[in-house]
Amino acid sequence: KFKLNGFPDYLQIHREIIEKDLSIFQDKKTQFIEITFLHSSPIFAKTFLELVVNKLNETSKITDLEKANHSLDYLQNQLLVINETDIRDSINGLIIVQLNKKMLANVEKDYILTTIDPSFIPDKPKLPNKPVILIICIMLGFITGSIIALIKNTKKL
Repeated sequence: KFKLNGFPDYLQIHREIIEKDLSIFQDKKTQFIEITFLHSSPIFAKTFLELVVNKLNETSKITDLEKANHSLDYLQNQLLVINETDIRDSINGLIIVQLNKKMLANVEKDYILTTIDPSFIPDKPKLPNKPVILIICIMLGFITGSIIALIKNTKKL
């Protein structure tokens, strides 16, 4: 099932865990994103969801800060070269926009995804549904017992 060293590679993890257990749904009307993760351990599922949201926020924040810094460097270099006041005013406006991006990225804890309903550890496990399994097993036992009794009765006759 796993590679020779005993550990799965990233593609195996993606196929066997992420594709099956991680669900991301965006409501078209409200634009809310719902992220769910099913796992036998509710503590692991909660930790995993928090990790996904935090990593997404962190990665997006770092990417946007790098883009804003590169843009600011370019715009400030252009200010040194260009002498026309109209273009300098436009560049100053663009610098303000990039500074606002940097400010938002540094101030906001939840940068891209804001948690509305935080993940939690449920009181009762969602799966397996033990009462349903019990009822099915009782019914199967009754049916199997009835079939065996009918077979034994027909052999006696």
